[in-house]
Amino acid sequence: MDSSTIHVCNNWLTYTNGIAVISSTHVSIYSNDVFSSQNHAVSLEYSQNASVYTNTLHDNPGSGIFVGIGTGGTEVFSNAVRSNSRGIEINNTDNVTVTGNIVQKSTGEGIAVNGATGVALSGNTISRNNVGLFFDEKGGQSTATNNEVCYNTAWDIFNGGKGNTGSNNTCAKSWAWQDAGATSGCSLKCIGWYQYNYGYQFQNSSKYPLSFGASGAGVRAITWIRSGKTRSTCRCPSALVSHCVFHGSAVNAWGGRRRCPPASPIRTPRSITRRPTTTAANRASAPV
Repeated sequence: MDSSTIHVCNNWLTYTNGIAVISSTHVSIYSNDVFSSQNHAVSLEYSQNASVYTNTLHDNPGSGIFVGIGTGGTEVFSNAVRSNSRGIEINNTDNVTVTGNIVQKSTGEGIAVNGATGVALSGNTISRNNVGLFFDEKGGQSTATNNEVCYNTAWDIFNGGKGNTGSNNTCAKSWAWQDAGATSGCSLKCIGWYQYNYGYQFQNSSKYPLSFGASGAGVRAITWIRSGKTRSTCRCPSALVSHCVFHGSAVNAWGGRRRCPPASPIRTPRSITRRPTTTAANRASAPV
């Protein structure tokens, strides 16, 4: 496309070249479903002040959204981007805003800032990518605020640039990243997943990791009951801030709850976690 004041919306596109905009201004791309394209699902070059929002972009061999050279003032917000080579790529441009997107399952980076400056990233959920949020060494002076960057394979945040800053982000694994006020890494820590025998999975604050093994000083145990068999597997710190959550369909119950109650709610992926159900064993072990 080579024009201005364009609206590209409500399209269902597959096995195409996706949506490509070149040399335009004030283009709005919204409410499209683009998958299995030949390269990027949505790409912009030399197109300032564009808006890309509320699109569903998945299973593309390139980036879900590629914002290239000459695209200053572009806003990318409220998109669902999953299972692409890269989720959102900001490349050799400046002053781009990326807000409130859900970016998942990229084989490369969830959000990549390459050779770009002045990029503002806020309120994005970036998970299950190889690298969550990536800044290369050629860019800098970008900001990341209130992003949840968790469960990524290699790194949650990898910062190769200079002058990039952030605050109130959530992550577990970071390289050369430090939120304002944090001693290292992010201000908030992801909830960690731990796989144990018999199909159990547990969550907890990574600041207070679960411990499997003998109960040591300052550690208090929670016992799980499954199909009548007791398995002492989940151990919480004495500060009682660990938040243990059962995942699965087996019969289960809390045990030892008097000694190790759950903490106040921590943000969890609601679609895949749930609290233990109430059983007779629960009631028998609850505090009085």
